[in-house]
Order: sequence, then structure tokens, then C-alpha cells
Amino acid sequence: MADSEDIPPTGPSEDTDETGRRPIPPSGDPTGEPRDLTGGRGLEDGDAFFAELERQNRGEDAPGRAEPDDFGFDEISRDEPSADAPGAESGRRRGAGASRVRGSGARRRGERSSARPARARSQESPFANPRVRLLLGVVLVVVVVAVVVLLVRNYERNQLVGGYTSYVTNSGEIVQASAALGGKLITTMQNNTRQSTAQIGADLRALDQQAGQQANQAAALEAPSGVAGANRALQLALQYRERGLNALATNLLTIVHSTNNTAAATTIAGAMQRFLASDVIVQDSYLADTAQALRNQSITGVSVVGQDSATFLRGVNQHYVLPSDAISLLASLRHVGTETSGQGPPHGLSLVSVVGEPGGITLTPGIAETIPESGNLHWAVTVANGGAYVENSVKVSTSLTYGSTPVDVQTSTIASISPGTQVVVSIPGPQASSVKLGTLGLLHVQVAIVPGEQNTVNNGADYPTTITFN
Repeated sequence: MADSEDIPPTGPSEDTDETGRRPIPPSGDPTGEPRDLTGGRGLEDGDAFFAELERQNRGEDAPGRAEPDDFGFDEISRDEPSADAPGAESGRRRGAGASRVRGSGARRRGERSSARPARARSQESPFANPRVRLLLGVVLVVVVVAVVVLLVRNYERNQLVGGYTSYVTNSGEIVQASAALGGKLITTMQNNTRQSTAQIGADLRALDQQAGQQANQAAALEAPSGVAGANRALQLALQYRERGLNALATNLLTIVHSTNNTAAATTIAGAMQRFLASDVIVQDSYLADTAQALRNQSITGVSVVGQDSATFLRGVNQHYVLPSDAISLLASLRHVGTETSGQGPPHGLSLVSVVGEPGGITLTPGIAETIPESGNLHWAVTVANGGAYVENSVKVSTSLTYGSTPVDVQTSTIASISPGTQVVVSIPGPQASSVKLGTLGLLHVQVAIVPGEQNTVNNGADYPTTITFN
């Protein structure tokens, strides 16, 4: 570049307000119009000025200036070009020459220009914006609602699981206790310990009472909606068991005293059929439905009781639903058989009284009585069972003797007599051809001795009797 003495001054001779604002047109500009060499910027930045001058000398177009959006913030000061930018070094070299050309005028312009310090960018918080605050409020509400919903659902789930667990546990205990009554019933009916009928009856009534309590407990359970049907089935099954036990307790004496074994066995089988029906209901409508409800609710950690532990009639005991099998229980209920002397509860029958009918004349052992002859003469004999067992097919006989030889013998049979009870049996009087009217005879009444009976003294008595014309 030439020395500054050879370059004519580029500005007016006088310092005016337009100093530095009217650039020198480059040589060869056909329009002759001056161009702004500063690109719209002031002269505060010397390097920028000469860089712009060099760009225009090369004939490059000035870059467009985008107007900044006004967001309410301070003006953003322009950045100075980097020292590493293309042409920066040459611009500085040219700038050095230009400064010599312009001389003191540029310096004076530099001195007059009041360099405004760049204002710092506003540090105002984004939370001051109402839209930001509104958005944050909405987000907070959504989060709170989501947490509340999660807590409510978790609480409801815990309540659901707790309700099912409580029901399955409590109902399982009830059904197992009910099934245990079935085993006790069979033990009572088989009577291997040879209990008395009275004791058997007491045991059956106790079982019936327990079954009723279990049915009430099932009705009081709080069953979730998913097992409401299963709980109704459980209640029905327990009611069937209660009714079966009640039927056996109520009909025990009829069963024991009946002379019709088929009828007695049918009564037993009818009760057993109720027990079998209860087992079907428990298995199909309680156990199965409850297990399915747990699967539907995805509840683990609790399970229904096993089928065997909920069954009333187990294994071969189910055969008692048939009269042909139930008949085998009659012998044990009636205590048919023998006992070793001196062991076990006692057997004991006794003769209570003898009355001549008609007329109602009570005979007394050892005291003579006169009985009017009658075509309907018979003896009303009362027999008592003072033992601990039911006695069956007990024969009661009378014999009239004149001298040493009996002239007439009559017999009747008591089908069954329970412990602690009395039975009156009617025995026909002597045949008219055998009677010696007006003659004192001896009437002997005998109650048969049953197997195992130890005291037989009170089984018979002698009554002096004279039969006369009416």
C-alpha cells in the first residue's frame, strides 16, 4: 500500500456532524453514488470499519441486517468480529493505512463519539411470566391428582385383598369344623364302645346343635361380591348337614325299636343322603367358585381348603346313603351281642308288675288273688330296662300250674326296649280247658334273660291265683 502522503484525504476539509458518514466511493463505481462503508455501524469499532472497507473494495454485497424481535429485553450489543475471522488481519493492515490517510479527523470523530456502554441482559426470573406460572400450576395439579388416585387405588386394592383373605380363612375354618362332625357321627352310629341308646341320642343332639351354630356362623360372614354366591352355597350345605343330624337324633328311638329293619335302615339312609348332597354343594359351588374368584382378582397368598377336609361323608361312609348298607348300623345301635361278665356297662331287665284284665286286678308276688273267669282274660305285664343298652326281641311268658306240672303256657315278645324305659306287653290268659275253676293255682311270669345280664333275680315272680266263675 502507498504511503499516507500520496493518498488524498477522504473526508471534507471541515469537521461536521457527517464526519465519517459519507464514505469514499471506490474507483470505477459507475453510479458515482457513495456507499456506506460502515454497514450502518458507527465508527466506535475501527477494525470493523476497515474490514467493511476492504469488503466493499472487493465488490462484495453488504450482508442483510435482521431486525431483532422486541421481547421486552434490553438491546443486544453487536459482537465484535473474531480475530481469527477471514480478512481480519488484512483489514487491520488496511485499517492502519487508512488511519494514516484520515489522520486527525478519524481521531476527532473517535473522540466525539460517546461510546455507550452495553447494558447487561435482564436477569428477570421466568416464573414472573404468567403463562409459565399457569403451566406450572396445571402440572402440579396433575401430579397431585395422579398421586391421590394412586393412593386411593392402592387402598382399595388392599381392602379387596384383605376382604377376600378374611372370608376364605374364616369360611374355611367353618367348613372344616363341619366336616369333622361327619367323622364323629359315623363313630356314634357304629357304636363300637357299645354306648346306651340314651347316650347315643345325647351325642346326636350335641352334633345337631354344633351344626346349627356353624350354619349361623356362615350366614354372619362378610363375603365380598365375588364370593357371595359361594357363601350362599356354603350356608345351604351346612343347613343340609344340620337337618340330617336332627333327623337321626329325632328318629333314633324309632330306628332302635322298629321291628321292620328295612324301614329303620331307610330312615338312616335318608339322613345320609342329605350329608352326601351337602358334600356335592360344598365341592362344586363353594370350593370351586371361591377358588375361581381368587383367580379372577389375581389374589395370591391364600387358598381354599382341600376337598377332603371339607367332606362330611368320606370314603366308604358314602355307602350309608343306600338302605342296603345302612341296615348294617342297626345291630350296633341295638346292642345285639354279648359282653364278657363284669366288663362294660350293665345289661338289666326286670319284671315290674302284672295286672289281670279285665278288671284291673294287680297281682302281688306271694299273695293269693281271685280273678273272675272271662273269655277275654289276659295279663298286662310291665317290663323295665335298667341296663345301659337297648334290648331287642325280649320274650315274656306266663305259665299256670296246679301242683307241679304247668297246665298252660303263653308267650309274647317285646320288639325293643331302650335303657331307662318300661314297656307293657299283653299276654293271653290260660285256656278255659286248662283252668280248674275255684282252685288255687300258681301263675309264674318270666322276663327273658338277655346276654350279658348279671342280675336275673328280678326277671320273674310267682303269683298265687284262683280263677272263679264271673
